[in-house]
Amino acid sequence: YDFLYLPMGTGGRLAVGWAFVNFVSVAHAEAFASRWQQQRLPGFDSGRRLRITPADVQGFEANVRHLKSKSSCRLRARRCRPIIIRDGCLVDLHEV
Repeated sequence: YDFLYLPMGTGGRLAVGWAFVNFVSVAHAEAFASRWQQQRLPGFDSGRRLRITPADVQGFEANVRHLKSKSSCRLRARRCRPIIIRDGCLVDLHEV
């Protein structure tokens, strides 16, 4: 993947329950879905199973553009920003 965003609740301590991942290929996305669909995350006792579906926003540039258009104060905190990888390096949202 080159983009991973785990939205946090208003307190900034707990995730809201979903994530956005941009895979670098369809094959990677299919392999991930095949492995994790309807699985429970190890180390979490919520009992909920993963439900993997395609997002409305697709592609690296579109995800970055969409997130930058949000005026969420939660994105100001570094720990609440997405993980972005370019050329093998971690990059801040405001640098892309």
